[in-house]
Amino acid sequence: MNLKSSINKICEQIVTPALKRSGWCRESQISFYKDIYFLDKRLDTEYVLYYKPNIPIAVISVTGNDTYIDMGIKTAINNAEQLDVPCAFSSNGTGFAFYNRTKGTITNISIDKFPSPDELWQIYIKYKTVFTASYANCTARTSTFCPGPQTHNS
Repeated sequence: MNLKSSINKICEQIVTPALKRSGWCRESQISFYKDIYFLDKRLDTEYVLYYKPNIPIAVISVTGNDTYIDMGIKTAINNAEQLDVPCAFSSNGTGFAFYNRTKGTITNISIDKFPSPDELWQIYIKYKTVFTASYANCTARTSTFCPGPQTHNS
């Protein structure tokens, strides 16, 4: 079995069922790798999770089961930054590595303990509140530069 078919199998048989058990709805909250585009560019991730339509809150990168659980976390973090979402996960089918951008930490969680939509929504709200407040404070202090997803020049 090649790596791509191994990843597809892990997605179909392990990760998607784990998401559903945690309360994620396949039809409205889970976007699979073949459906994921951002600014007309295909993202290199297997899942984007949405709390509501058009509100992404997390990405998941899946690797083969012959790798470490966090092997795809760098890809997931890069995609989370592109989408400006706070939660990045990687999985090899045995569990999840979870990077929380609000804390800057990586933790491992078991395959049956994936966070619910409401749990990730609370992280999203905190992330957006902190970022918005930081951005507002920054623009109030200076009119030439502000860090954020894109450099802001007035």
